Amino acid sequence: MNAIINKTGNVIQKIIWGILVAMFGILSIFNILGTTKIDIKVNDYKEYAEYSLNNILMIILYVVTIFAILYIIDRYTKLLKMDTNKFANIATIYVIAIGIAYIVMVRAYPISDQSVVQRIASSFLDGDYSELTGKGYLVAYPQQLGIIGIIQIIYYIFGKDNYIAIMLFNVLAMAGIFNMLYKILTKMTDNIRIHNLYWVMVFGCFPLIFYSFFVYGTIFGLFFSLVGFYNLILAKENGKILNFVISFLAFCMGTISKSNCLIFVIAAVLVTLFYGIKEQKLKYVVFSIILMGALMAPKCVNLYYAKKANVTISKGVPAKCFIAMGLQKGTKELGCGVDGWYNAYNLTTFINAGRDSEKASEIAGENISERLSEFKSKPLEFVDFAKNKITTQWCEPTFQTFWMLQAMDNHAEWSKVAESIGKGKANKIIFVIMKLYLIFIWLGNLAYLIAKRKQLTIWNLLLQVAVLGGFIFHFLWEGKALYIMPYYVISFVAGVQGMYMLYEKIKIETLNIQEQNKKAVSEVNHKS
Repeated sequence: MNAIINKTGNVIQKIIWGILVAMFGILSIFNILGTTKIDIKVNDYKEYAEYSLNNILMIILYVVTIFAILYIIDRYTKLLKMDTNKFANIATIYVIAIGIAYIVMVRAYPISDQSVVQRIASSFLDGDYSELTGKGYLVAYPQQLGIIGIIQIIYYIFGKDNYIAIMLFNVLAMAGIFNMLYKILTKMTDNIRIHNLYWVMVFGCFPLIFYSFFVYGTIFGLFFSLVGFYNLILAKENGKILNFVISFLAFCMGTISKSNCLIFVIAAVLVTLFYGIKEQKLKYVVFSIILMGALMAPKCVNLYYAKKANVTISKGVPAKCFIAMGLQKGTKELGCGVDGWYNAYNLTTFINAGRDSEKASEIAGENISERLSEFKSKPLEFVDFAKNKITTQWCEPTFQTFWMLQAMDNHAEWSKVAESIGKGKANKIIFVIMKLYLIFIWLGNLAYLIAKRKQLTIWNLLLQVAVLGGFIFHFLWEGKALYIMPYYVISFVAGVQGMYMLYEKIKIETLNIQEQNKKAVSEVNHKS
């Protein structure tokens, strides 16, 4: 029986490996061959994402530049030989300094959903819970109660409408994210050169650093989720209940901060359950079941506000509405205009159904069935849709970090430096850096999977399984490049390892060829 379970587990692990290779292979190819940019002039929504192919010279230049930079860092600097702790401290200070400087320079203020959630947090402090009833925002989107609760606490301490405080907490959370990723990296490899290469990469991780002005739960949720992942790995290593408890609580905070963090919890549950069954360790099966409780954490927040406001919390816009919208063909005149991106279908359907979640879900279900029938009868249309949905989200180097500043009137007057970073010459340079990083990370993950295929365990694949979850979820759900940024960031752990191993392989092969050429020349000279 033990042999059967172990053999089955190995087969499943290989299948997971194969799926991950396919996913990162697709992302690598799409990102090497082309680039997605956001066009703010197509329609009034100002969020038209379009993927276009690079010319062959640009493709060659991108790839050569990446390895040239690695060579320069390796050959002509001492960065990979530095004391890692000192390097980590310098990088952390840099992230905090740049994050704060960016907030001060762009002078941005919350708009759209960001504005709404922080405004509601202030109204809650005044005892006004009207947004939970009637045509209120939270009747449609009760999943926002988690981040509203967190902002309410921040505003209680630092003052109402003090959104700068949230931005500053974002900066601290970002520093925490980079350090948690490093801690996870040390559990996967003890190679100091790889550790230092990771910290080199942190200096140019602008999509996350420039996300500091977003008054939302994304960064908080990512930080808490990484604390959860790291402590889960520790719990597996040392068997301590304390680390598991910390992991569970961190995942709870992650899902409360941002509902999309449910994907990270599901990945953690599946990996822990798989390990427990394969190794026949009941404790980890129990752990996985308890971890599922983190999925219910947002419901606890809802219960609190239901009691506080003495109302019944709405079920909100049903998931099927988001999926139906995520499967629709885009038209330039409606919403973002891109296949599977926002076009207001979800909210419109909910309102037209009288804000009745069950009725809206039924309507959306019918639309989903109709769309799937279209895909079945027109497979080439599905292929085109899939290509568009994947490339517009996963091939946008900035992850829309600059988009809101460029498209919306959400900031005070800029200085010349801020203007340059936001949409001038510096912006173009930063865009190229982001593009190089994007190729580096996806190609690095692919190289990691191939190079380590014989040594991989399900725990080495933990973060990549989470990325796979995000890949599937955001293929079905409402599309947006902004939503992909957390998966890009957690991919640094495997990406840095993979690119370092690929670079070393190329370097060794190059040295071998040079050595063979020298021998050949020497033999010719000797004969002559």
